[in-house]
Amino acid sequence: MDYVPYAVPFFLLAILIELAYGILKKKNTYRLNDAISSLFMGSLRSANKLIIIGLGGYVFYAIETQYALWRMDAASPIVWVFAFVFYDFCYYWVHRAGHEVNLFWASHVIHHSSEDFNLATALRQSATGFYFKWAFYLPLAILGIPTKVFVVIALIDLLYQYWVHTQLIGRMGFLERFLVTPSNHRVHHGQNDYCIDKNYCGIFCIWDQLFGTYADERTDEPVVYGVRKPLRSWDPVWGNIHHYFLV
Repeated sequence: MDYVPYAVPFFLLAILIELAYGILKKKNTYRLNDAISSLFMGSLRSANKLIIIGLGGYVFYAIETQYALWRMDAASPIVWVFAFVFYDFCYYWVHRAGHEVNLFWASHVIHHSSEDFNLATALRQSATGFYFKWAFYLPLAILGIPTKVFVVIALIDLLYQYWVHTQLIGRMGFLERFLVTPSNHRVHHGQNDYCIDKNYCGIFCIWDQLFGTYADERTDEPVVYGVRKPLRSWDPVWGNIHHYFLV
């Protein structure tokens, strides 16, 4: 079951709060056309969830129930902690592949195509990523992570990443060293030289530090958002497919 639609009202409320706070503080980070485009792209992504859940979910369940090395107990807190950490590790690699493999970047580029950075940008998700992302999580099935644990952990990881798409929260002290925060995620969305191919993590930024892809936000060089080949379109369909014509 896809629980994300139930969170949509909270997403929209958070966007309105961020917009109002930004205007109040004279630091508005929204443009109407860009925000509407992001919302439509998020809608397209939700429309293909049946394919994602049907294909990826079926394969994961089949492996977990029939071919796993062993079956883990969903009632064990240790299983949940292990799944939580290992899922985030797998997310790092699927996200990194989405940047460093051109065919996968064709799907993921839509998330980076906005030249704004705000909570609406978080909803600017790919409608075409279903063809490769699920495969990166199969190690969890092979290790016997129960499907229901996988679904809940995936939801937590996804929802966590929403709030870090903002310019209105500054650096968060020691948390920057082990968690993904708005500061280090702003770097990920930048097109500055020091931002390219950095900060792929979903929740724990320790993976970036382990594999040499971590970068701190620089106070002396404001982040420039977007991609170096601008989309130059508000069309959500074209935004999702345009890079495939360049692959």
